[in-house]
Amino acid sequence: MLKDVIKLTTRIYNEILNESHVPLSAISLYDSYRKLGEVIENTHLVANHYLALRFDEGFLQNSSFGEPIDKWHYFFNQDLERLNSAVKSHLIQLQGLGIQDPQNPDDRIFILDTLFYVKSYYGFVRNHYNVGYLNRKGTHISCYVLITKYDHQTVYVSEGKNIDVSTYEKRCELKASLLVKLEKLRSLHQRLGLYLKEHYTINDLIR
Repeated sequence: MLKDVIKLTTRIYNEILNESHVPLSAISLYDSYRKLGEVIENTHLVANHYLALRFDEGFLQNSSFGEPIDKWHYFFNQDLERLNSAVKSHLIQLQGLGIQDPQNPDDRIFILDTLFYVKSYYGFVRNHYNVGYLNRKGTHISCYVLITKYDHQTVYVSEGKNIDVSTYEKRCELKASLLVKLEKLRSLHQRLGLYLKEHYTINDLIR
């Protein structure tokens, strides 16, 4: 979960924030900063809210949802849906990040266009991307995410994955993995924030 987001964001930020490159739009960079902040907020929620619970927790008992797992299932899927919405917005925002062509400053290079077949990317992210959702039995999370091997000439941009969460131990493993990825996302966010502060004024960042 989120491996594709971290790899793609890192790849694009490395190009955009390279000191030898000139970004096309300060506002697009700031919008990406805000969208990534929403991903971080919701990753924290998924990792720390309902994910790593035992089903004998008191607040899961005797609820209107039925069995303890039913209440857990409902609220954890809500958390995943919030994260999914934030990730989709962030991934779409990445399309707008570009640089001036170092060889011809009048030309624009959108970094994502060099990695994916852009129409397939946009259509998949908008209509089908899913960071994950629990199956009905609550035994695994089904994910439908971006491939991490880039080829801008292929229309195939997606892959399906399953994450086992059938036991408390498995859920704790996923939480630990998400917390590691959360720190990577925060590092990317901080890097972009520092770049914005060093290169732009507030007037550059508002419409």
